[in-house]
Amino acid sequence: VIIIIYKCAITRLLNKITEFFLSMSLLNLPIEILRDCIYPYLHIEDLSHLDVACISSIYRKAFYLSLEGYMCPYSLPHISPSFMQWILSRKISLYGLRLTGGSNNDLKKWIGSFRAIQQLEIKDSNHISDETLSYVISRCTGIRILSFNGCKMITNHTLCTVASHCAKLTHFSARGCGNITDEAIVALAVGCPKLQHIDLGECPKITDTAVLALAAECPSLQSVSLQRAASNGSTSQNITDESIVALAQGCTQLTNINLSRCHITDTSIVALAVSCPLLTTVSLNHCGSITDAALSCLAQGCPKLTSLSLNYCLSISGVGITTLASFCPEMTKLELYMCTQITDAAIIALSQGCSRLAHLDLHGCRLLSDEGVESLSTHCGGITYLDIDSTVATDHSLYTLSECAMLSHLNLHSCAISDSALEAIALKCSKLEHINISACKLLTDASVYALSKCPSLTHLSLDRCASISSDAVAHLSKTCPALKFLSLDGCYDISTSAIASVLSAHPSATVIAGQREVFSRLTTLSRMAVDILGPMCV
Repeated sequence: VIIIIYKCAITRLLNKITEFFLSMSLLNLPIEILRDCIYPYLHIEDLSHLDVACISSIYRKAFYLSLEGYMCPYSLPHISPSFMQWILSRKISLYGLRLTGGSNNDLKKWIGSFRAIQQLEIKDSNHISDETLSYVISRCTGIRILSFNGCKMITNHTLCTVASHCAKLTHFSARGCGNITDEAIVALAVGCPKLQHIDLGECPKITDTAVLALAAECPSLQSVSLQRAASNGSTSQNITDESIVALAQGCTQLTNINLSRCHITDTSIVALAVSCPLLTTVSLNHCGSITDAALSCLAQGCPKLTSLSLNYCLSISGVGITTLASFCPEMTKLELYMCTQITDAAIIALSQGCSRLAHLDLHGCRLLSDEGVESLSTHCGGITYLDIDSTVATDHSLYTLSECAMLSHLNLHSCAISDSALEAIALKCSKLEHINISACKLLTDASVYALSKCPSLTHLSLDRCASISSDAVAHLSKTCPALKFLSLDGCYDISTSAIASVLSAHPSATVIAGQREVFSRLTTLSRMAVDILGPMCV
């Protein structure tokens, strides 16, 4: 009873203090000053708290008047129906809203605050219908940013409504919307000529016809994603050189393009190099027909490139990468996953010419050895992400990675690294968050103890490290406060009690342990059982 009385007294005191400051500062100011100079620096939840404080206040009416017509100047994440009801009751307008899921009823009820909305993002909803979205969009003609990513119920009907009502639209994304066809994108291109960014990734029914319409009607496009969905490792035949050449010629302001898995050849890349010199980000993953000749042309035509993805571009060799290094000194991200023709000479040229590299994926580049890795350590000290899985680098060069103090993600799967080299990396690379040392057969418990001292470590993979003992794994329960993921697949000598101790110390972590993967899916109740019974397990 005393505690309840105390809490009530504190609440009343806080309300009085709030009312005092409202009377002395906020609510004596003109409404225009409140809306333009004060409220934009407060989170909308703070305004709702002030509302509660004004319930018994003489300033309540003045506060309500100051909120009426106020536009929240940023996009809100998913909010509860009750909080949305408060926004509606105070007649606050929204700049933007991001919803994950959602329902028809929610959108229809909230339309009152949508009329001035400029940004609407709805993600992964299988419940919002075309009819509801069309109703909302037809009343929100000021929308500039619109996203329906993963909304599988969306069809051409909604996009045709967008095309006829949203002439100011500049950003549109419908990634993973499998029902959208060329007809809708053609209408969108005609009705929304101010488009600057469009994402049609993983929309299987989109073909050259849609891209040709965008090329003809939307000259201001800066970012285009036409990435096809994975389909048995093959490329999609829907997007070809014909439309990409037209896109390059019609949209010369392009800075970002994703053509992963599109059925294109060097012809498309040459067209982009000639017509789009402002390109900074290019993704060509699984475009197996791209050769060094096209890559060299791209490098020379687009010297501002900072990010390039060439994963599974099997025809790319060191020749193209060397040219890239010569003409694109601003490169910070390069992905060459399974580009098996990449040599040490190419990586040496890359590290010397692109010293700002922060993200480099050389997974499966089997010709990469100590020379290339050592050059990276020497010239790219600011690198944060490095994947050299399945390369032939040895302890000699891997030891030098300890000089890359900014490393946060490191994949050394199957590398011939020893405890001493890994101990050096763990000591000097204090920012390590993700490290994969699976199948590194030379490693022992000493490496695990060293990594346990990395304060930011969240992901650790030790698959098939046969020399790792239960004691080392159990030691992780006393360290690594941020640990979220531990993989022990193929470590058959790790005891159940060691795994239980890790889960007890890190209850939200996932532990993969082969047939014992059940430990990664424990409910809260099961975890409690592990805490109690774990020490008794063998």
